[in-house]
This record gives sequence, C-alpha cells and structure tokens, in this order.
Amino acid sequence: MKAYPPLLADAAFAAMIAPEPFARGTARLVYDVPGDPDVVVKKSRQPFPGPNIMEWLIWGSAAAAQGTLATILGRCIAISESRTWLMMERLDDLDPADHADIGDVPVWFNDRKPDAFGKRDGMIKIRDYGVVHRAHLVSCDMTRPPAFAIHARMQRRLGG
Repeated sequence: MKAYPPLLADAAFAAMIAPEPFARGTARLVYDVPGDPDVVVKKSRQPFPGPNIMEWLIWGSAAAAQGTLATILGRCIAISESRTWLMMERLDDLDPADHADIGDVPVWFNDRKPDAFGKRDGMIKIRDYGVVHRAHLVSCDMTRPPAFAIHARMQRRLGG
C-alpha cells in the first residue's frame, strides 16, 4: 500500500479516484484508486458527511486502544478537509461460505447485512460502520454475530 497523509484536500481525492464509482450506497459512493489496489475512497452523497466522520472517529479510537476493535474494523487511512472523502483499506466482498466465519460485532454496530463486511488476506472485517446506535457507542461490549452469519453457521453444521 502506498503511503498517504491522513488529511488531504478535497481536490487531491477527486484527482486520485477512478472516473466512476464501483459501488453505491444510500449515503456514499465508493471509488477505486487506480494504481493502488489496496484502498478505496468513499465520497459522501449528502451535504453533511456524517458516516465518513463517524468511521474516522471510531477507527482513530480503535487504533489508539489497540484492542479487539482494531482487528475487526476496516482501517481508515485518510480523510479530506471537508470530510466529504474518506480513504479506507479495500475489503473484498464475502462469499456466502464466509458468513459463518463472522465473529461478534460491537453492540453499537448498526448495518448488520452481508455487504457491510469484507475480507482481505483471509481476515473478515467490518467495512461499513458509519451509521451506529449512538446510545451504545461508548460501550466496548460485543454482541453475537449478525443473524445471517448465525444462519450460515447452522447450515454449515447441518452440512448444507
């Protein structure tokens, strides 16, 4: 992975991304960075870039604490001055066979669907944690995996 400063101008992000997003969510567009297959850039679709700010703050806290959260969250690398752009480590889509391998998630984690998770070098992580249950955000408690992962585990045990 290339080295990036943690804070970049909006124009720097706009200049480094692919011409078209490869993914679209309700709050953000996701772009490749030509020449760096290890990162993606998320661009806020809304005037207030809340999900980018939330991921940046959560990642910074998790990385500083160096605990379990830092191992299960996609790493944030850089953010733009306006917070409209956020660079994160690339986490590839999961195969349905991976669902049973998803571990416990934080109680504040809100987006409990398969697309919110990704995998890189065999590690499954949360790649979309920009919308949270704010009342639980300060808790380090973990809860069970999402329902789809529990279902996949049961299917695996039953041989299906």
